[in-house]
Amino acid sequence: MIADVFIKRPVTAIVVSIVIVLVGIISMLTLPVAQYPDISPPRYRYLVILLVLMRKQ
Repeated sequence: MIADVFIKRPVTAIVVSIVIVLVGIISMLTLPVAQYPDISPPRYRYLVILLVLMRKQ
């Protein structure tokens, strides 16, 4: 399978990995900011910490 090729030829695996990283970097640089997904801050982390602290008291 494909894993056998990468195990037998580690240079090929390295080159493919570098190409994937480069394509990702290029796509990040060319993607307009309007196309980025909306990211909202986590809301539940503080509630969970507060509940844990209240139970310890």
